[in-house]
Amino acid sequence: MGWTRKNIVAEIRRLHGEKAALNYSSVEANYLALVRAASWHYGRWRRAVEAAGFEYESLAKYQRWDRKRIIARIRELHAAGVDLSWRSVSQE
Repeated sequence: MGWTRKNIVAEIRRLHGEKAALNYSSVEANYLALVRAASWHYGRWRRAVEAAGFEYESLAKYQRWDRKRIIARIRELHAAGVDLSWRSVSQE
């Protein structure tokens, strides 16, 4: 198959519709030609997924924690009455 940006995006959308895991390691293990073509045409797998109209972070196996997300989670736990002392947090 001759990969183009158009059919890479179409294939990502098709896989998403079939509920396939679209994180990098899953796609690399199951659809190596697609991930290689996407990397060639888009530079990174993430960019190809975003070109297909999906937010990569929501599909990634591991979620990244930025400052904003960390603060929001701490506030959420505090509001729920969770013990946020060092001792409690380090044991959880």
